[in-house]
Amino acid sequence: MNLKITASLDPSVFGAQSPLPGGFRIAVGHPPIVKLPAEPGRFPEKIGGMQPKPLNKNEQRTKETRELLLRSAEAVFVRDGYERAELGEIARLAGRTKGAIYAQFKSKEDLFIALFAERMSFQANRMYENLGESTDLERNLQVLREFFISTVEDKNWSLLLLEFKLFAIRHPEARKRLQETRRGALPQA
Repeated sequence: MNLKITASLDPSVFGAQSPLPGGFRIAVGHPPIVKLPAEPGRFPEKIGGMQPKPLNKNEQRTKETRELLLRSAEAVFVRDGYERAELGEIARLAGRTKGAIYAQFKSKEDLFIALFAERMSFQANRMYENLGESTDLERNLQVLREFFISTVEDKNWSLLLLEFKLFAIRHPEARKRLQETRRGALPQA
């Protein structure tokens, strides 16, 4: 089961779904994050004609826990910011323990950078897929316009980008890691 959680401070996003303290809302339904294809039209699990090995129950639970932790971390980082975010709150929101966080991530910084990598990968994949369907320059421009407008309208992404920038400014020792993560998530020309 792949649970995806979307979080928002905007009450109009989810309508009547249960709000968390402070008007914060969370809902299941975030699209999955995948790595960029190695080549256009060839996804990593299909390269060489090999199918991915099915996950056993333990691997599946570990994967689900990681996804829940990332979605919960996103919600808490958007709501509280990186500096005020607490791992205990992230674990509670995910229905897991702090130990589950440390089984997946070394620290709050590691969790934050993993979330950054996932969101950058998701954004890059979204643009890559939309441009892959385009056949001419006019359509490319339209796709890019729509993509950038949608990223600006995504309040969570805007807040997370601000948090990532503030993190890089406040933690110069981690800036290089964040920059490398960003470069790794974007397609290479």
